[in-house]
Amino acid sequence: MFTRPAFALSCLLFAGMPASIAAQWLSWPPKPAAHRPAPAAPPAAAVRLHIESRHTLQRIWVENDLHGPVQVRIESPQPLPGLPVQRILDTPGRYLLAEVAQTARLDLRLTATPGAAAKHQSDYLYAYPLQLDDIRISQLPGAAFSHHDAENLDAIDFAAAIGTAVIAARDGLVMQAEDRFSDHGGQRDAVNLVRILHEDGSMAVYAHLQQRSLQVRAGQRVRRGQFIARSGNSGYSTAPHLHFVVQVNNGQQLQSVPFRMDSPKGELRLPRVVD
Repeated sequence: MFTRPAFALSCLLFAGMPASIAAQWLSWPPKPAAHRPAPAAPPAAAVRLHIESRHTLQRIWVENDLHGPVQVRIESPQPLPGLPVQRILDTPGRYLLAEVAQTARLDLRLTATPGAAAKHQSDYLYAYPLQLDDIRISQLPGAAFSHHDAENLDAIDFAAAIGTAVIAARDGLVMQAEDRFSDHGGQRDAVNLVRILHEDGSMAVYAHLQQRSLQVRAGQRVRRGQFIARSGNSGYSTAPHLHFVVQVNNGQQLQSVPFRMDSPKGELRLPRVVD
């Protein structure tokens, strides 16, 4: 199971005074069902709002650490010239998005969603993401525990012992890579993951990876079948497994999509759980 950025991968942020503030990826790994609370932990993603005073202006910057496109939007509840503003940040860096009068009171909301508008190549056959002959599925698409929201509805959890080799299911660019969290499980945001951007704009997330097991880094290009990490039990997890999901940015909403997948026993044919 994958529990929380199940990244919708959006991050929300409020700024009451000029400052440098870190935005939070609020929903990946997936959000657990309301009746299964999880302890809070520091988020792993990094898109930040920074407000800089300069002469008669307040300059509004966004700092992005993710490799690959990120769609950002800055809004204010009161009317301000130049706001709201929306932009695609294609690469990591610091971007000036707006300037407002020094006298303006700022109460800003930043939303950041990985990816740009994309249409998933639905006939693509993904490689099985584990170096295992066995196939054990611990949570189906649409399952109530953590595959119930838009960004994880089509996810699959594959049961696998800690240390099982994880391979790239498709060619792409590593947007995000995290492996600093322990394998004890149970902490909602403390999840190790790799997010890979594909040529059609879709993104695959490989989550609950083993601590310090990553074989790739953000900004690196990978090939289908390449060894990228080892499976683990990090994040909001009740047993070792790999959470795999393909997502697209659909109108600044992170949304999972159905996908085809090969396996050692042929193409997977799985039902989606319907409550």
